[in-house]
Amino acid sequence: MNKTEKSSEIKEISDRFSRATSVVLSEYAGLGVEDLRKLRNNVRKVNGEFKVMKNTLVQKAIETSSYKPMQPFFKGPIGVVFGYDDPIGAIKAAKEFSEKEKVFRLKGGMIEGKVLDVKDLGAVANLPSRQVMIGQLLSRMQSPLYGLVRTLNGIVNNFVYALNAVKEKKESGC
Repeated sequence: MNKTEKSSEIKEISDRFSRATSVVLSEYAGLGVEDLRKLRNNVRKVNGEFKVMKNTLVQKAIETSSYKPMQPFFKGPIGVVFGYDDPIGAIKAAKEFSEKEKVFRLKGGMIEGKVLDVKDLGAVANLPSRQVMIGQLLSRMQSPLYGLVRTLNGIVNNFVYALNAVKEKKESGC
């Protein structure tokens, strides 16, 4: 690879890191072509990407970025999983694949500026997706409002029943 090609490759890698909301580094040695294809497809389903990259080029690409703290993970051949939309989705896809294929091992990662070790990646992978969490939050926010509406409806209904009772009592002459 000549200097121009390296420079172009570094720029492309840097662009991937800048667009990513989460990154997972992995060891992939021993995976066959078919297994790598499955991994790429699984990650693509959650709007992510899996790339095999040269450590030296990746380290140069992230030297001036917020991903610099990940440099200790760059030992041996690495595969990088990028998550572009839902940061949890790509981590979850990588974790699930590592549980099926034992030769695919997670090394570490980063999500929104925080470096994650393997244990942290497992914890993040167990979280529900962003859309599910937003739904749960909205549901919890609506719950007290529904309770208030039901209470107010009950008060209004009781008031109407009381007025009807007074009306019927006056009509009957008592």
